[in-house]
Amino acid sequence: MKWNMRMKILAVCVCCTLIALVMQTFLFQRASAKLISRQSKNESYHTLENMQNEIYTFIKNIESNMIEIYNNREFLSTLKSGENVEDIRKKYYRLAYTIAAEEFQTSDDTFMLISSYYNVHRKRDIARFELKIYDNTNLSDKVGYIIL
Repeated sequence: MKWNMRMKILAVCVCCTLIALVMQTFLFQRASAKLISRQSKNESYHTLENMQNEIYTFIKNIESNMIEIYNNREFLSTLKSGENVEDIRKKYYRLAYTIAAEEFQTSDDTFMLISSYYNVHRKRDIARFELKIYDNTNLSDKVGYIIL
């Protein structure tokens, strides 16, 4: 087959068009990858910022609740005095209920539970705070716990 002028011009035009399409595809892929990466980083940053604000608010609420408990001077002085635990329970049973019901959520559906136990080695009662960690895509799935 003989290459005449028409065929040469057609071949040059097709080659130029193919090269332009390949370059455009390559440049578009790079630009879109950068755009997606930037959007992903921004979304992650905003999600972490929202989580930080929620955790800060949550901890500040716990702090306020603890301050309310520590403001009950008579109860604290009784605890420090070393009275018999049974006497304290009888004397402050209503206060303990009020603190548990008003200052902290008592349902298992909550994000935090409070429990205590007697530590034999320290010879004292230890209060524990359990924070539940949920999957951020499905809030009904617990991922784990943090015990404070």
